[in-house]
Amino acid sequence: MSILAKAEAQKIIDYYGISSPEEIELNIISSGLGVYIEDKDIDGSEGRITHDGKRGFIAVNSQITYLPKKRFVIAHELGHFRLHKN
Repeated sequence: MSILAKAEAQKIIDYYGISSPEEIELNIISSGLGVYIEDKDIDGSEGRITHDGKRGFIAVNSQITYLPKKRFVIAHELGHFRLHKN
């Protein structure tokens, strides 16, 4: 993970007062960032994000049924949003 990615992750951890992974509420974090999440049938990837610099939309492959994997995909795409939204 890059220094910038770690810094952005730390900002979110600090802002939401997260002290353990169990406290991470991705739906609250994504909503606070203006990112909407939806399960979709998508080919060739586990998740995709589109955004206009202010708002984003994450599509998570609906074939993923294992919740920890789905959470990873969402967190990964939120990372892209934070790091590449400009």
